[in-house]
Amino acid sequence: MNGLAKRIRKLRESKGMTQTDLAKRMKAEGFTTYSQTKVVRNESGERDLRLAEAFALSRIFGVTLETLAGGTPGEEKSEYDLGRIHALAEAKKAFEGLL
Repeated sequence: MNGLAKRIRKLRESKGMTQTDLAKRMKAEGFTTYSQTKVVRNESGERDLRLAEAFALSRIFGVTLETLAGGTPGEEKSEYDLGRIHALAEAKKAFEGLL
């Protein structure tokens, strides 16, 4: 399990949500095919998180995209997580440029 997967699970649990609850919230965000199985796969690191899903999760959990991707300051990050953090930050800049 990678750091992002662990953070998704930790944030979900900190909000008192079940995997099914999170899937329902994602459906409410417009991801109509989101299921508890996708939550399981995201939390185990078996499935890559899509950028739009990352934005939705950050809204649901009430955290910034950077926090979702990178965790807290001082938290050890793997090279894999650092690559994801960079990719999400670049995508966020590009997305904000479209607004």
